[in-house]
Amino acid sequence: MLREVEANYAPEFSTLMVRDVFVPGMVDPPPPPREYPEDAQPCGTMGRSGAGFVEAPASGDDQTVRLQLHDGPPPDDRADWTSVLRTPYWSRSGSVSLEFVTGGAVSPALDLGGPGRYGVCVARRGESPDVEWRLRFWSDASSTVDLPRWLVRPGAATRPLSDGWEDLLGWPAQELVGIVRSMSRERGGAGVSIQEVDTWGVEHHRSVGWLDAPLDAEAATVAEIADQLRIAVPSTRRGLVGVLVAAGVLDADDDGRMGPGHPEPAVDVLTLPATRSRVLRAQRDRRSYTAFATDLLSLAVWAPTDPYVTTVDDLADRLQSTEREIMLTLIWAMEQGLLIADVTERGAPLRLSVGPGKLRPGPGRS
Repeated sequence: MLREVEANYAPEFSTLMVRDVFVPGMVDPPPPPREYPEDAQPCGTMGRSGAGFVEAPASGDDQTVRLQLHDGPPPDDRADWTSVLRTPYWSRSGSVSLEFVTGGAVSPALDLGGPGRYGVCVARRGESPDVEWRLRFWSDASSTVDLPRWLVRPGAATRPLSDGWEDLLGWPAQELVGIVRSMSRERGGAGVSIQEVDTWGVEHHRSVGWLDAPLDAEAATVAEIADQLRIAVPSTRRGLVGVLVAAGVLDADDDGRMGPGHPEPAVDVLTLPATRSRVLRAQRDRRSYTAFATDLLSLAVWAPTDPYVTTVDDLADRLQSTEREIMLTLIWAMEQGLLIADVTERGAPLRLSVGPGKLRPGPGRS
């Protein structure tokens, strides 16, 4: 390691952002040869890069971030980290810093030694409030890091399909379910009472009596769902618990202590207008596939040829994912116009291109 800067970082918009430091006379970047489509999810599952930027999903409070410059590819210590991504990077100025999404440096600049092509290894470990990041840069003028590669993935590449209940019931339900899940997880899976939820809310900046506040914008939808579930129509957040239990979103024992449930999809339980069902299914698919679609897009963006020719098996190895995740995400991404893909059978060549959607500059572009 040649140089290092370290910062305590509070992510803005759940995003860790590293950008080129602006200097007069910055060179126009030749690679990557393509841009991400307008509707691409910004960070992917673990991170993405481009000309003048690296970004990664980073929800939570203050996190430790170290930016390092190495004199060559750094040692492979992936076993010590829960997420590791290696990707190309193009620097216009030869200097980078940790920034907020909306601008403003958070760390001192890390001098990379001049404009050009670099490799960067993005690694993450720990859980809030003890999250640690390390981004190791090195000169890659010979393009040995030809395409992004996911070395360690903390879980599945795609998110579980949403059941749709919280989308239908709105923010009050989302808040309640989130609190119950968090409290139950902190207690090793033990259930929590409604009074404990109430107390937790007051201790975390809700006003006294917050559970007894009336339902407003969501009241009509909640009433319709309660009628279909054949339970009393609630008028407050406290009463909403009964709807969540009846829907299976929350489980409750004989003493009323609650934990996360395992509901059937709302579209399979309720009679909904066709348009609403389509919207729920679209929301479900977007949440499940959008981040992983950006991982696939990163390969098409950085590929030296268009289309990028590969196979599903090769993608599964490069992305640390399954064939099923790749195929389902490819189908969704093609429907959204994010990717153009051509595959006929397992083992056959797969051709990937960036889709025809409107293109936008990356965060590092002017």
